[in-house]
Amino acid sequence: MYLEIIGQITYRFTLVFTNNLFSQQFGQGMYGIASASEIAFFSYIYGKLEKNQYQRLTSWTRAGTMAGRTGGYVVAQILILTGTGTYVFLNQVAFSFSCLALVFCFLMPRVNWRKLIERIRVEQESEKSRAKSSHTPLPTSYKQYVIYRLGKLRSDFVKVYSNPFICKWSFWWAITTCMSLQISLYSQTLFGQAQGANDIPLNGFADAGYTFTATVGILLLNSLPINWNKWGETALVIISTLDAIFLYIYSTSTSAYPMYIVYIFYRSFYQVMITIAQWNIAKKMVCDSYGLVFGVNSFIALIMQSALTRIVSDKRGLGMQVRDAFLVYASLHALIAVIFLVSVIYTVICWYCKRDKISPTTMSSKRTSNRKSIQVKQPKTAEENLQGISSSATLETDITSIASIETVVPGSKSKGGDVASELDFSSDSEDEFDSDEDKVPGMPTDTLAASFSASMSRKLSKPM
Repeated sequence: MYLEIIGQITYRFTLVFTNNLFSQQFGQGMYGIASASEIAFFSYIYGKLEKNQYQRLTSWTRAGTMAGRTGGYVVAQILILTGTGTYVFLNQVAFSFSCLALVFCFLMPRVNWRKLIERIRVEQESEKSRAKSSHTPLPTSYKQYVIYRLGKLRSDFVKVYSNPFICKWSFWWAITTCMSLQISLYSQTLFGQAQGANDIPLNGFADAGYTFTATVGILLLNSLPINWNKWGETALVIISTLDAIFLYIYSTSTSAYPMYIVYIFYRSFYQVMITIAQWNIAKKMVCDSYGLVFGVNSFIALIMQSALTRIVSDKRGLGMQVRDAFLVYASLHALIAVIFLVSVIYTVICWYCKRDKISPTTMSSKRTSNRKSIQVKQPKTAEENLQGISSSATLETDITSIASIETVVPGSKSKGGDVASELDFSSDSEDEFDSDEDKVPGMPTDTLAASFSASMSRKLSKPM
């Protein structure tokens, strides 16, 4: 994080206080370092918390970043529209906030390397329980920990990228990040071509619109219980198809306002889906090398962006204009959609093939066992009914014997009244129970016994 903040400060310093070519090139290099160091921030927060918190943590962190950018874009656009500030003033404000962020960096809690060692120890114990394997001794000092981590880079890389789920999301991460960087780099140029001499540029509001929409989308998807293991590839097909459509409209539109709309949707979808990709990768990782995975994905994206710029936009390549280049980017998004669509179709076909492999003998044996269970259950149900009837008859005999005893025992009326009160039957509803006596044979066993006992208790409560 310190490297990221120092890179931002250096970049803003060259914009505000220098005006030669070399200093600007140096500033751009420091900006690249700052952008690459953003990965360390997520590695830091993943190291502080547990895996069951990664989704909520990533969503709120990304949403907070987008909300901060929304405020910055809105304020900057208002300052430019009202003439209150200039572009130099905006860079001065950004430089001041970068210096303030450096102060907050020193106040943030540290990640104790011993806590990470404890995680490694737990993972090794779980691996030992599954398979008998030997592990290297754990480090006991910070220097040994750094050496241990550097030595584990290769094995962690192989272990992580051997997971097809992580490979799928990493591939989407790299290629869409490449496309998003290209759109961000050349979007202002395309806005300028569509805007007339008398048009008021609202590019800042367009950026504020996409960051605000991304904030809402990230928080909304965080609250929805979506099974991304099942629906992840389908979502990537849909999003990639929409991105291709948006970029086609973007490249062919002659008005800035339709460009603003599709720009907002395109950038919002990217921010939402990159958040989903990040927490899905983090949850599936079997080691704590988050910076390695995120860094490799971003590095591949930057290599692809450099190659794409060299082939499509550079004069030494195809030398395409911005509109034609955007059509190429739209075609690449369509290609991504086709790749994941083929993967979805293959998955569905494999599922149907596995389902059809169930043998007919297995199905017939299951049906035979079901029939036997039904045949066994029928006599059991009749036996239970007979037992219920015999128990109700026994209950009637017991109540009759009680009545005969009460005829010779003084105070039998009060005792009969006590029986009725214990059964919680009111004396005002006697006619209702008398009218229901004809329905007793069709009632369940428990209701039958209750009706017999209620009838006998009412007879006992009547005067002889």
